[in-house]
Amino acid sequence: MSKAHSDNGNQKLQKARRPAQGGKGHAPDDTGKKGAGNARNNANNTDTVSKNGSAARDRNISSAKSLWAQISSNSDFFSDTEPADNNKIPRHHMYAIWSLVVISLITAIFLPTPEEISNRNEYSWESTGRHPDIHNGMSRNIFSEEDVNATETLDSDPIPFSDLYDEDENEKSGDNEWFTQTVVPGDNINNIFMSLNQPFAVLKAIEQVPQYGSNIRSIKPKDKLYFLFNDKMQILQLVKPYDRQNQLRFSRQSPDSLDFTVVLEPIDSHLNSQNDDEIKSTTEIAVQPKTEESGDHGKNETQQTKTEQPKDQQTAAAEKDKQDKEAEKKAQELARQKAEAEAKRKAEEKRLAEEKARRDLLNRRKELVTFTINKGDTFVQAAQRAGLTKAEAIKITELYRGRMQPKHLRPGDEIRVLFASSKPNSKINAVTIKSQKNGRMNAFRDTSNNSYYDDKGIHARKSTKFNRYPVAGPIRVTSNFNPNRRHPITGKVRPHNGTDFGVKVGTPIFAPADGIVTKATFQRAAGNYIVIQHRGDYSTVYMHLSRILVKPGQKVKANDRIALSGNTGASTGPHLHYEVRIKGVPVNALKVSLPNSGYGGDSATEKRLKAQIAEYKRKLGIN
Repeated sequence: MSKAHSDNGNQKLQKARRPAQGGKGHAPDDTGKKGAGNARNNANNTDTVSKNGSAARDRNISSAKSLWAQISSNSDFFSDTEPADNNKIPRHHMYAIWSLVVISLITAIFLPTPEEISNRNEYSWESTGRHPDIHNGMSRNIFSEEDVNATETLDSDPIPFSDLYDEDENEKSGDNEWFTQTVVPGDNINNIFMSLNQPFAVLKAIEQVPQYGSNIRSIKPKDKLYFLFNDKMQILQLVKPYDRQNQLRFSRQSPDSLDFTVVLEPIDSHLNSQNDDEIKSTTEIAVQPKTEESGDHGKNETQQTKTEQPKDQQTAAAEKDKQDKEAEKKAQELARQKAEAEAKRKAEEKRLAEEKARRDLLNRRKELVTFTINKGDTFVQAAQRAGLTKAEAIKITELYRGRMQPKHLRPGDEIRVLFASSKPNSKINAVTIKSQKNGRMNAFRDTSNNSYYDDKGIHARKSTKFNRYPVAGPIRVTSNFNPNRRHPITGKVRPHNGTDFGVKVGTPIFAPADGIVTKATFQRAAGNYIVIQHRGDYSTVYMHLSRILVKPGQKVKANDRIALSGNTGASTGPHLHYEVRIKGVPVNALKVSLPNSGYGGDSATEKRLKAQIAEYKRKLGIN
């Protein structure tokens, strides 16, 4: 074989051994195939993590460890020179593989698992807007993972009203104010009624009102709906916009019926049409029980005369003894009836005398009434003794609800009430209470809308600031408000009267508005719970707490820390059960329009109210 032919053969053999892609140092060895295969596996693992969650994460970590062991055994990994033999991995291949390893590890650690993704609430609630550093690092709190759907057990009944509120707080004056609900995007009339815990039958009754009933469903964002509720949170009137100049007012004929009427009237007519307070005093005349003493006595004598003379003397004596006993019994019964009738008569005379004295006192009442609390007095008793009616006394307690509890007034505390005139049915223009515990507190009537305000122009029955949420930081809802929730097995209605927030045990709970703590105790179903009475008809409830940080009777301000969340009572996992109530009736805390009162700026309305307040203070004799 010639030398030229031999050289030509060697060149062909070298070309056959050279990698198909060409390039220096790309030897077709097994290590290169393994490195490329591992790189593809790691890239696939990166995609698998997002699909298979924690299982993929474990496989990724195991694969990364195996690859790291292989890399560690390669002594030329950090060498700047090309590998000397064909069993070493090229340097830039190793950089690519190492980058994939790092990406795989980071992805495996931080990518959420499918369970975590599925457990996220379907609603995206906004933050409360508070700064994290204001409330001791609330941004560091995490949500509970023990039970992502933590709520109350469905078998437990709602906590009774009597356990949440004291008996003396149940008395109402019957003086109602309009409640405003602002329509937001996505709202419809059905949702609004459910948020306010109103029966669907009432909505259907309004819809059936001739001519304008169907218009109740015609609402748009920013519309204001006005509700007038009675003490039982029943709709008495409903006002909605009709056009730019007019509104519809639906009025209920009776709380016990579903009959409504409607009128078309100018916008805001309802705000200036409140009737004056009516002072009703009914006198029941007791019916004296009729006694038929004489008739019975005559009847007995007649019966005796008609009684046949016994033939046997012994039988006649026994019969006479029996008749004597019966007569004695009748005489005792008549005496008892006479005593009862006399007692009733005296009680009625006393009641009528007291009623007459109150009427005389009411007729002699001056424009300004001043009285003090005596030892053993309740506020209502002291007010009635001074010439106020019971309805007027209860109305005053409502004006101070959320700022003061009348039962905490002490002997010597002074109350001054200024009426519009000295007439018995006159409206209350101003009230000032000088309390040893709370200092001086005032309430002044704005004659333009019959609403009451304090010295700063803050509505007496509404809060100036009412936060939407009682917790800071991100919000997660685990169970929504649902007054019609049914048990999945029994089918019985088990209302969920609040909103459950998924929070870790020990998460601080904050008061959403100023108020007074009326309850802070333990109940079997609610666990550790708190009730706060805010201004007017608003109150809030907090259940399943791990620790209570306030006491009954304590005044709190908006954003004050009141408790730590927990898992006490009938609870399936750590969470906070939170309720907002109007007149004691739970409503949807996430949907209901919350109060925000007070005149803003230097408007003419504010200046007029300030002038009225100055005049009221002058007549009250206070600064």
